[in-house]
Amino acid sequence: MAVLLCMTATVAEASRPYEEAERPLRRWRLLRPAQDNPESQLEHAQDLRAQGRLRRAQRQFRALTRYWPNSDEAPLAQLGYARTLSERGRATRAFEAYEKLLEEYAGLFPHTQVLDQMYTLAEEVMERRRARFLFFPGFHAPERALPLFERIAEFGPRWERTPKAKLLIAQIKEENNKLEEAVFAYDRVQARYPRTPFAEEAAFGKGRALYTLAQRYPRDVDGIETAAYTLAFFVQSFPDSPEADTAVEYVRTLQNQLAKIAYEKARYYDRTARQPAAAIITYERFLERFPESEWSDRARRRLEKLRQKVDPADA
Repeated sequence: MAVLLCMTATVAEASRPYEEAERPLRRWRLLRPAQDNPESQLEHAQDLRAQGRLRRAQRQFRALTRYWPNSDEAPLAQLGYARTLSERGRATRAFEAYEKLLEEYAGLFPHTQVLDQMYTLAEEVMERRRARFLFFPGFHAPERALPLFERIAEFGPRWERTPKAKLLIAQIKEENNKLEEAVFAYDRVQARYPRTPFAEEAAFGKGRALYTLAQRYPRDVDGIETAAYTLAFFVQSFPDSPEADTAVEYVRTLQNQLAKIAYEKARYYDRTARQPAAAIITYERFLERFPESEWSDRARRRLEKLRQKVDPADA
């Protein structure tokens, strides 16, 4: 019997027409509106902002959205709240207010205009100096802007400034030594926006980050080769780039690293392991790949001596 009643209740519930539930009204003791209706409240908040009484205007815009979140005035109040925070220099909080506008009132205002405001705030956070004290100018903390640019890219995947935002994401990660993440972020910019001016910057940024990793791990042959290939491909793809000469120098340094590793391998078989036959083969391979390195002449001389000592049949 209990099962039958449960099934009946479920069927009855399912047969009800769908109705979109409005957000419940919430009352805030410490955040009361000055007026008793949303129309008058919006006008009051806007007057306060026009008078330059920004802190009070901020509170009254916020009070409207809290007390009448489903009213026609709520989106305008949320927009006014975000703009007032921005005017007060509260960049991060203003950005969060614009986020709420996009999330809760989508379609009720020009989307790109809000994204423009958010982008400006993200740049402000990126450039702002932190910990100013007396004559100490403070220091940049661009990583604080990283989640802001990431949110902009989420809200505007096809927006015209999103490629730049994604490039800045990669650059901030590189600057903060998150090099593997930076390489991946640069690669996505290249793949997603190949015909934009940002593709060239991303290509060099990827190569630069890989080069830095190669210096950090100087025995990682795969990493060094990947960096050299990426930078060589950049020079081939963008020969007129102002960074082309730097990329060429990076490639030379990487090739030198590879040559040193290869020479040391031959020296190991020669001097440490004392396996002349293996040393001959390794020296030959080294000279075939790096005929003009700083170790090549030494390798040729040593190879000649080894060949004189070792029976060709044994080699």
